[in-house]
Amino acid sequence: MLRTLARRAFTPSIRSFASQIREPGPVGLYAGDDPRATLRELYKRTLDAVKSIPETATYRVNVEKITNYRMGIVKENEDIAKIENALSVGQIQEVIEQAEDELELIPHMVEWKPWEMKEGEKPVVINVVD
Repeated sequence: MLRTLARRAFTPSIRSFASQIREPGPVGLYAGDDPRATLRELYKRTLDAVKSIPETATYRVNVEKITNYRMGIVKENEDIAKIENALSVGQIQEVIEQAEDELELIPHMVEWKPWEMKEGEKPVVINVVD
């Protein structure tokens, strides 16, 4: 009986506390002390780095669109959970990892120049079947 009374007395406060606890992030990924500042810096660096790619390259156009969209969400929201929900691409640690990966890819894309056709090369034609 004493156990039942104690459970009833503490259950509301435990539920209140439990609702404030966030899930731990993915193992091995660290978001840092200020993940919003980290993302803003990564997105700024991405937008600067992608300028070395021709403006007409589809890769550059898409990177700028995605990065500007995500930067807007990060700037508008103070709450990390709101950022995660608005982006819908994972937890904040994963979003940071994605931004770092994109930034790391840009120099390779500049080197590979996939937007240029080599001499004698014909564009690939993709037929879409309905």
